[in-house]
This record gives sequence, C-alpha cells and structure tokens, in this order.
Amino acid sequence: MDMIASLESVHGERSGVPRLRMNVHVKSNLDRMITCADVVAEVRAGATIHSQNTGSAYFLGYAMLESAPGQFHGAGAEGRWDFCLPLLPYHLRQIEEARGKGDLYLFVYFRCHAFEMDTSSAPQPVRFVSPSVGGSTTSSSYVPFKIAWSDWLTTLKALGYREYCLIEVPVGVLQKRALTKALTHMEAARDHFDEGKDEECLVSCYKAFEFLAKQKQVKQPDQNAFERLLDGVPDANKRRALKQLMDYLCRFLNVARHEPGQEKVHVDRRDSEYGLILSQATLAYLAKTMARRNSKEDEAATEKRQIARSVEE
Repeated sequence: MDMIASLESVHGERSGVPRLRMNVHVKSNLDRMITCADVVAEVRAGATIHSQNTGSAYFLGYAMLESAPGQFHGAGAEGRWDFCLPLLPYHLRQIEEARGKGDLYLFVYFRCHAFEMDTSSAPQPVRFVSPSVGGSTTSSSYVPFKIAWSDWLTTLKALGYREYCLIEVPVGVLQKRALTKALTHMEAARDHFDEGKDEECLVSCYKAFEFLAKQKQVKQPDQNAFERLLDGVPDANKRRALKQLMDYLCRFLNVARHEPGQEKVHVDRRDSEYGLILSQATLAYLAKTMARRNSKEDEAATEKRQIARSVEE
C-alpha cells in the first residue's frame, strides 16, 4: 500500500443530523513527495473482523474529509485526516442489530487523489496520482477499524441514539393493496407532524385504520374491525386485549375530527406525537400479523398442491 491508515479516535456529534467523527492517522510509504487534493471514505460496519469478507458488512455511506488533505514529504511522512459521517437513526439501529452486544468494526475504503511534486525549492505538480490506502495488518482494500463496545456505547450516547424511536413496517407486506393505502395515510400523518399540523396528523392516522376496517367490510375501526384484522393471532385472550387496545387508540385519534354541532377538541404537540408513535407501532403489528398469516396460508396451499400431485401420480 502507498499509504497506511489507522484509527486514532472516534466520537459522536449531534448538532442537527447526528455525525460520526473519525480521526485517522496516515503514514506515507512513497519515496516521493505528494500533495493530496481530496480524500473520500466509503464506510461499512460489521460485528467481526471478517464481516467485510463474508459480505455481511452494512453500508453506512460516504464520509467527507473536513481537514486539509495534507502534503507528504517522502516515505515515513505522517499526517491526519478528520472525517465526518452523517448517521440517521435508521443507520444507528442497523449498526446495533449487526453489532449485537459486542465490539464494532468499521471498514473504510479510501479514495485518494493527489499530485506528485518535484523536489525543487518551490515544488510544482509533476503528474496526477491516486495512491492506494490500506491498513497495517491487512492487504484488503477496506481498512478495518475496531471500536471496543465500551467506547461505542459512549459514542452512541453522544449521538443521541436512545432519544430516537424508529418503527418498521415490513416492505413485503406493503406490496398488498390494503396496507399500501394505509401506509399512504401514515406518510401524510408524518408530513403533517413535521409541519406542526397536530390535528391533521391525528386525522391521517385515523384514516389509515379506517381504510383497513373498510377492507374488512366494517364501517369504522372499532373492535369488530380489529377482531377481523387480528384473525392471524391464535390466542383468544391476546386477540381480545389487542382489539380493545387498538379500538381505544382509534377513539383517541378520532377526537381530532370535528363533528358538526360539537365543541372542537384542542389537540397539541404532545397529542400528535403520542398518536403518531402508537399508530406506527399498531400498523407494524398488524402488518407482521398479516404477513405471518399469509405465510401460513401459502404453506397450506403448497401442501395441498403436493398432496393433489401425489394422488394423481
């Protein structure tokens, strides 16, 4: 490798979008002088030193150089690069799932563009070069940086990770027409929340469940509707508790809908935040329940076809 990189320190920042700052020590192996023009770092994360080789390393993005690229005066010359990588809550959660409860490994691929300089008293560029950057203990193009679990926990705290809550709805299930339409209402609810429209946020959340209810031939999202939506939950006691819980959620969401002749209910930021979070969690639960039920139905249908085939043969 033309240059050897090693991680000096890493810490989190949360002014606006959370950012991971990486301080990298660089040592040149080139016997000539170079001036770096720019450096970009592609960053991936994994749970073990072998994650990159096995293809399990998670792509985080491209870190931008925030320090001067530097000039290196021959072999042995040293410098430092300061990178910042924006990390959304989704990325942080993916890192946590990959890391488990152990250490974290960052795998960085550096793209360095530089000019080779002459050796005069006033050095001038001779030619454009792209020096390779690697680690001291590996020949891979990705440089592994190990971050001990205790150091990463400190970094997570600085990034404000525990202050975020992100709820997933399975993408595969969303391809189904009924749930896709419900998700459209939820996206509108999030937009209203971001715009500070608290009443509209709750109304859109209610519309998501109202649409699901109508798919089950029920006029509104009440216990009858959720009984049908939760038919994939085999335990009767659990299903009863869930349908009551979801029914009460929709009653809360419905207070934002002004009925003619009734006094308008005041809805504030706390209400919209509470309703949005619970609605996302409820939609995710319903989606996963539907996915499991559909999976079982597919398995049953496949088994029937196999039996029919065997009988015909």
